[in-house]
Amino acid sequence: MKKKSLVSQLKELCVADTVGKRRDGSIILRKGFFYRHGCTAEMYGQGVLTACERIGVKVQLLEVGEHYAAFRGGASVANSSHWYVVIKEAEECSQEKA
Repeated sequence: MKKKSLVSQLKELCVADTVGKRRDGSIILRKGFFYRHGCTAEMYGQGVLTACERIGVKVQLLEVGEHYAAFRGGASVANSSHWYVVIKEAEECSQEKA
């Protein structure tokens, strides 16, 4: 049976509204919000790390942040207010250093 990619596994877990892969091999996850309700980008990053541990994948957290934008109905998640997390599989990170 073919092994699923990390991107497809993260999509199945529903930890993000959008999941994409960048040219450098890192993965960006975005979770949109209208109200923060006391949550932060760091809390979202920890949730992503916990989800990756649950599926048995070791990842390195490269970047965590928040993008704030005024509300525009129908805008994509990338163009709306969202938290984002950039991760890379741990084995990929160790190969680049060698």
